[in-house]
Amino acid sequence: MTPCRRHAFKGFALKHLASVLLVMYCICPCACTREDENFFPTVAKGLYDWEKVHDLGLQRPQGLHVSEVYTAQEGAERYCNGAVPFLLGGTLYLMWQSSHEDEDSGDTHLMYAISEDLGESWSSPMRLCPQNETSTEKDEYFYTSGGWAGKGDTIVAFVNRWKKDRQKEGGEAFFLESSDGTLWSAPGPVLMGDGTPMKGVIEQDIHALPSGRKGKGSLYVTGVHLSPGLHLCPVYTEDPSGRSGWKRGVFPSDESGQQSREMEPSFYYRRRAGKDIQWVMLSRDQHSSFRKLYSVSSDCGRTWSESRESGIPDSRSKQSCGNLPDGTVYSIGNPSTSKDRTVLALALSSDGTLFDRAFLLEGGGPSLPPRVYDGRAKTIGYSYPKACVGGGYLFVGYSVNKERIRVGRIPLRSLVRQ
Repeated sequence: MTPCRRHAFKGFALKHLASVLLVMYCICPCACTREDENFFPTVAKGLYDWEKVHDLGLQRPQGLHVSEVYTAQEGAERYCNGAVPFLLGGTLYLMWQSSHEDEDSGDTHLMYAISEDLGESWSSPMRLCPQNETSTEKDEYFYTSGGWAGKGDTIVAFVNRWKKDRQKEGGEAFFLESSDGTLWSAPGPVLMGDGTPMKGVIEQDIHALPSGRKGKGSLYVTGVHLSPGLHLCPVYTEDPSGRSGWKRGVFPSDESGQQSREMEPSFYYRRRAGKDIQWVMLSRDQHSSFRKLYSVSSDCGRTWSESRESGIPDSRSKQSCGNLPDGTVYSIGNPSTSKDRTVLALALSSDGTLFDRAFLLEGGGPSLPPRVYDGRAKTIGYSYPKACVGGGYLFVGYSVNKERIRVGRIPLRSLVRQ
């Protein structure tokens, strides 16, 4: 072979080797490093005492304050769930979905309340979406909670709209915004990066990268249950309002059937030695392993590893996780080896790997009030917690028997490792 041909062949080989590597990356975009492969979020041995069914042997955090924002009553809404708190400019907001009797029934709408004293007291419940009971939209759609975002004086409320006669096909994400928390814009579609409407329901956990991160703008990450059906996909955006610019992360998941195995995710970040942060997505496992599923992303949510079963026990319910200001990871949910939701607990981890401290937020037995009203999917216990951090506190919104809405307020100083 002549030198020219050898040179040409070498160039050809290198070119096609690069192509092969690119194809391999596209097929396996979430290939983990050895460090990632060894990552396994779990709880410390003995963290929960399973013989103590009412409290798992846990103590309440010092300074815990619990307020009841809404209580079901005759002649009013007797179902409520999906409570999501959000703190902006000293004002604490809380949204939840409500209906006369059943979960996700055709009359489901969104309510909200406001606290100006960090959860000590609350306004009367107000209607969020549809904004009035005479709206023509209520004849065709119902709404569930999608969470919050905010920048400056503007708060953005995300709502999920479902067509009443096509509920199994999934829903669509919309937003409303307000500068005073009382007057709201008309709903507008949440937009993807290509300008098209988001075809899916947005999860209530919208997390931002930690402040002060070099070379990066404001980046949100959350999960969307894509239509048709409910198939989980993590998404991310650079839009600080969260209203647009969302892009799908590459996530290897089975999209066959009506819904994916992974559902209702939440997110936290962990810092790795000498490296940037890594996002961790914890999800509910619809295959009833009674363990949270986990997936990781080392590139700000663009690509994700395949889900695996963690060592974190879970009742197969919605949960909430995130980071405290010092980076400590919190995980809130119903630790259980069955579908039991009668204990609501807060677990903490210094490194996002081993959760070795835990506190009781709500317990069973005499502490759990009886369910007063019947209805579809009126699960006994404490359901669907969501949390936010600010003002020196961790705020946790949740429902009790899906007919009471409560907010727990925990001083951050009581969560510091002693």
